[in-house]
Amino acid sequence: MGKIKELRIKKSDVDKLLDWVDENAPIEACAMLIGIIKRNITYVDEVVLTPNDTPSSTEFQIDPELQWKIIQEALEKEKNLVSIFHSHPLGSYPSSIDENWMKWHSNAVWLIKGRPRTEPMRGYQWVADEIVEVKLTITL
Repeated sequence: MGKIKELRIKKSDVDKLLDWVDENAPIEACAMLIGIIKRNITYVDEVVLTPNDTPSSTEFQIDPELQWKIIQEALEKEKNLVSIFHSHPLGSYPSSIDENWMKWHSNAVWLIKGRPRTEPMRGYQWVADEIVEVKLTITL
């Protein structure tokens, strides 16, 4: 798997994620995004909202058994985990904690949404030992 140049997500899925962030504030909200990757473009087909097992405003953890279940269900549909979403209390940039986890999930785009709601959502990927920003395209 190489560098992802773009992540495409429906506006309705972005709205779902924004509502999830608001509902969980001040705790970091998290989700797993399922879809496909074609020609280095990620297409999000499904957003699976997940609880944060670490009730914290500075980090998140998704239950490993739940992660496994979501990934297995995606594979049954011939889809993959294409993105890991979470919110931050301030900016939409990876933290040092995120960076450590990104190394383990380098095929996925890390989608981060800062608060307040006006803060942009941004995507990142771990490529060649560095964090690279991924273009985010919101579709109808």
